[in-house]
Amino acid sequence: MSRVIIAITSGLALLFMTISLLLPGSIPQTSLAQHPTTAANMTTSATNTNFQTYSNTAFGITVKYPSNWLKLELSRSNSSVPVVAFKSTAKSSGVLFLTGNVNYRNVTLATIVTTRENQLTHNGNSLHLVSSTPASFAGNPAHKIVYTTIVPQGKFEAMQLISIVGKKGYFITYVVPEANYTTYLPTVQKIIDSAQITK
Repeated sequence: MSRVIIAITSGLALLFMTISLLLPGSIPQTSLAQHPTTAANMTTSATNTNFQTYSNTAFGITVKYPSNWLKLELSRSNSSVPVVAFKSTAKSSGVLFLTGNVNYRNVTLATIVTTRENQLTHNGNSLHLVSSTPASFAGNPAHKIVYTTIVPQGKFEAMQLISIVGKKGYFITYVVPEANYTTYLPTVQKIIDSAQITK
């Protein structure tokens, strides 16, 4: 159960990290610039020239993301923190984080979901659970939780997709100012649908 609490606590830290990324000037553009293309971490998709492929062999995950979005690798070795973030260059756009391959033993998807739902429904006025529904991730069972949060910077809407594959947990979190949630959701869904687990 302690792993669940750690994951949920990480989720809150991620939310505030995400909001900081959304603020103008919070991260220099050069730090968000795409890394040079290498065979190890990025290739251009042959089927859709508007998307590139991000691969992380250490965490065993591959996703396609729009070529005009910024990519920021956050961790190359720590699976308990976000691995990579993708962000549109448009003003007030959302940020999509991928946390890969967190080790879980004797913890079920249902346990994580219940803990997350309890956190969102018993945390005062700052968090509000919008929906909680079954989903899929890379062909595996998953769960999608949508919620809103109010912080000094304004009201944000977030979607978190959670999946456990074997003993590995995967989290994808999308956060954006509430008014823009549906604007970027179709692209975010394409990114999620493109995900493949490679190990």
